Amino acid sequence: MAGGGGIAVADQLPPRPEGGDADRSRGNRVVIRIYGEEHRLCGDAPTSYLQDLATRVDARMREIAKANPRLGTSQVAVLAALNTMDDLARLEAQHQRVLALWEREWRKLEAAQSTGGTSGDPAPVRPRLG
Repeated sequence: MAGGGGIAVADQLPPRPEGGDADRSRGNRVVIRIYGEEHRLCGDAPTSYLQDLATRVDARMREIAKANPRLGTSQVAVLAALNTMDDLARLEAQHQRVLALWEREWRKLEAAQSTGGTSGDPAPVRPRLG
């Protein structure tokens, strides 16, 4: 699939062979509508998830177009992509801050248990994150 995300434009793929394992390896195919245009996608995710993504992209593009009525479709699409990547970058930074906070608190808990915990208390089990 495209770019590690598991979604590809189905029109760009060679035709599916009839039946067999190769048929299943390309995942789900779905036709979506974004900003008035139809797109055929293929992905490993359920079609309902792909439809939800399309609905979100369409909403973001319409929101940008409403605020900037003179922009063309490609400009609206680029701004939607940039805004979405900005959202992702901010969420990734927030995620890293939360992980760092969790690590600090975990170290404090471990230190407290190693210096003052009762011998009958079991050692904490560190949850796996990410």
